Amino acid sequence: EGLVTPQTKIFSSGGLHVGEWFFRDWKVGGHGPTDLDESLDWSVNTYYYTIGGGYMDREGLGIDRIRLYLSRFGFTSTTGIDIAGEAKGFLPSKEWKKEQTGEQWYVGDTYNVSIGQGDVLVTPLQIAYSTGLIANNGTGYSPHLTLSLVDVNSGKEESVPPRLRDKNLFSSASLSAVRHGMYTCVSRGSCASLRGLPFAAAAKTGTAQWREGKKHFAWFTSFAPYDNPSLVVTVLIEEGGEGGIVSAPVVRDFYAWWWQYMQAQQVEKNIHVDNALDNGVI
Repeated sequence: EGLVTPQTKIFSSGGLHVGEWFFRDWKVGGHGPTDLDESLDWSVNTYYYTIGGGYMDREGLGIDRIRLYLSRFGFTSTTGIDIAGEAKGFLPSKEWKKEQTGEQWYVGDTYNVSIGQGDVLVTPLQIAYSTGLIANNGTGYSPHLTLSLVDVNSGKEESVPPRLRDKNLFSSASLSAVRHGMYTCVSRGSCASLRGLPFAAAAKTGTAQWREGKKHFAWFTSFAPYDNPSLVVTVLIEEGGEGGIVSAPVVRDFYAWWWQYMQAQQVEKNIHVDNALDNGVI
């Protein structure tokens, strides 16, 4: 929408005052001047409050445009995975709030949606799908578990091909900027748990408040390798605490296992090729 560029700086002083209300950053005193990379590196609430709802003389997207873009990411529908019972999440709207509470929509409601709080509901599968869209430059496939189908009478096996769901939903420049921010979240930010891997990864932390007096839900989503993505890993630990502390190590351990597995597969493949060469097959 042209509201910001990756280089645009938005000042974080610890939160935004709107009348008697205060919408805070998690860091007391704020993060100072913040660009897109830094906002993703450290989950700077003020950056997203501002581009979501606007502040003072800076225009924000507003809830209608936010809902439009989030729906493109799949946050108002199921992903189409081939098992029953998938939830489609929920995004609040002006009309819904009026109907449910009799109250109008306030900018504070938009601020909450801008950081994934308030009445927003998403599933881990939706987060994984949206992460895949970012990694795949705007192309999305419906996730599925079935590799092939076998006819019990004839024994004939038929493979189940990937099903394209979305393509070219966003500009390449916008997606590239977000990918870079997710990369710097690993290289210098709160996703540091993935730094020690033998390949570069990109990621985003998430810490979702859900009930007073209860520990937060710990989110962490990622894709790897950064230069040639082939895997998305999303972990949610309910009442786990902070995503970057609790969920990130789980993701790191999975990537470490995956890398060892792929290396072993490559070694086995090379052995087969060498044997074939020795036997004159190739």
